[in-house]
Amino acid sequence: MNDFWSDSSGPLRWCIQRFDDWARARQIEDEATLGTSAQFWGNPRWSLFCCAVLLITLAMPATGFGFRLCLFHQMTGLDCPGCGMTRGISHFWRGQFLDSLQLHLFTPIAFAFLWIQSSSLFVGKRLKGKMLHLIDRHDTFFRYLWVAGVASFFIYGGLRIAYDLIDRGFLRGI
Repeated sequence: MNDFWSDSSGPLRWCIQRFDDWARARQIEDEATLGTSAQFWGNPRWSLFCCAVLLITLAMPATGFGFRLCLFHQMTGLDCPGCGMTRGISHFWRGQFLDSLQLHLFTPIAFAFLWIQSSSLFVGKRLKGKMLHLIDRHDTFFRYLWVAGVASFFIYGGLRIAYDLIDRGFLRGI
């Protein structure tokens, strides 16, 4: 048996195992029978990821780090459909709502999504079961909502790119 600190991946493996044990203890009994939407909203790993994103945006400076991590922006000089979202959420945390909307129109929606998804980590098992069953009963609605949200996000991103290209003079002859 490996000692906790003897292997370089030991502490990480230990943390992941503890989280998996905690996540299994929070699952409702009939979660495997739920529809796709309810399983998505009930997934504790996804909720933990959303919680980490919220905490990172809270800790980072609202103006960003002075450079962009977006590979699309670095290669093209254009904003991708999601450019400005992280900084926008950081502004949203600080109550600078107009600044967050100027960076990305979908910032309040993304913030609400991340907040709701993260909060499922802290909801009791019984209430979580009720919420997941409600989502499951309206699975078709939630699927259409998800598709409409993703489609509108990319349409908005495409319009931002088109506007930027027009502004730079690339599309004047079209």
